[in-house]
Parts: sequence; C-alpha cells; structure tokens
Amino acid sequence: MTTTTNRQQQAIDRLHLLTDKYMQLVWYARSRPADDPTWETYPSHIKEGALNGQARVEEHFPDETDSLACPDSGDWEHGFNSGMLAAARLLLSYLHPHADAAEWDQQIEDAEEEFPELYT
Repeated sequence: MTTTTNRQQQAIDRLHLLTDKYMQLVWYARSRPADDPTWETYPSHIKEGALNGQARVEEHFPDETDSLACPDSGDWEHGFNSGMLAAARLLLSYLHPHADAAEWDQQIEDAEEEFPELYT
C-alpha cells in the first residue's frame, strides 16, 4: 500500500481546495443570470437555489466573479478557470494513494481519458 507523507497530504488538501474553488467558478460562469427568461420553465425552488448559490460564489470570490462579468476579459477568465479545474483534477488523480500499482495505473488511464472533463 502506498503511504503519503504529511507534506504530500498537505499538497493534496490544497489541490482539493483549488478544485473546489474552480468548480464553483466554472459553475457560476455557466449558470443563468437572474433575468434569464428560461427560469420561467423551472420550479421556483430551483431558481432560488441557483441564485443563492451564485450569491455565495460572489461573496467568496468577488474579484473572480467581477472578472467573469467583464466584457473584455470574461471569456478568458472562464477559460482559465476551466483549465485550472481540469488540471487540478488530473493532478489529484496522479497523487491519490492506492493499494496497488494496477489500481493506480487504471486510475491514471481513466483520468487521462477523461481529461479535460469539466463537470460541475
């Protein structure tokens, strides 16, 4: 069985935090604005939950969400966030300890086939 050192675990924990950050920002960029007319086709609790989620992302990442809203840089910011999400997920696959080499090899193969999967 592969073991991780304290420093390796700290690096993995930091990558999990980055993954979470960029997953939230990618979701935010993909979500519908409050005035989108297609909200009328959804139950009100779905719209309310999404708008509350947007507000939380704006509160936690105000500079990043402001950049996403900027007409001059928003597309670039979304592309950067998407790339960071994909790269962090791939790195986590590489760093995750496994019971044996075959299991690790399979996870790496699966991760590389899915890269750059950007589900949120």
